Amino acid sequence: MASRELADLLRNRPDPPRLWVTESVASAEKILRTEPVEWVFIRIIIWDDYQRLRPTLLTLPRRVVFLSGRNEKCTAHLSLALDGHLRPPYRPGHLVRIWNRWMDPQFVCRPLDLLFVKSRARFEPVRYRDIWQVEVENGRLRVQTRHADYQVCGSLQAFQERLPVTMTMVRRGCLVNEGFGIGGASVPARW
Repeated sequence: MASRELADLLRNRPDPPRLWVTESVASAEKILRTEPVEWVFIRIIIWDDYQRLRPTLLTLPRRVVFLSGRNEKCTAHLSLALDGHLRPPYRPGHLVRIWNRWMDPQFVCRPLDLLFVKSRARFEPVRYRDIWQVEVENGRLRVQTRHADYQVCGSLQAFQERLPVTMTMVRRGCLVNEGFGIGGASVPARW
């Protein structure tokens, strides 16, 4: 099991950290609410669950390392898009590379206000504020963002429930983020 592999890797370090391993965000909720947590290692497929809990936490972890499971393919590119990402098999050198990046004086943390969409068999991180429009197209969802468009499976309602930002139904099958462009650079209309 990958979580056991990662836990063993962390326990075998000099001066090992205090470590909790849980199967879900729900089972970790008490720990996250009552214990100081420095690092969170979390599967990308349960990040939405953590994001729902996050606004209610008194303190937030300083660092997040996203984990891909053995069955989540096409995630190698995430190490370039996220501050911390590990794929199995977990190796000490991979963790050291993340640590060294974080310790660089020039390092600036990327915001964690994101969700992962699975488009064309790849998990892609998308910031909430970068989502411009989501619409039903040929039985799938087309997620239009500041930087790219993604074709994803699922319902419009289920996608809206994943978001902490309010989107407005402008016509049947089409949600628009009214806050798009506020507080950030807008992009020209794409017609």
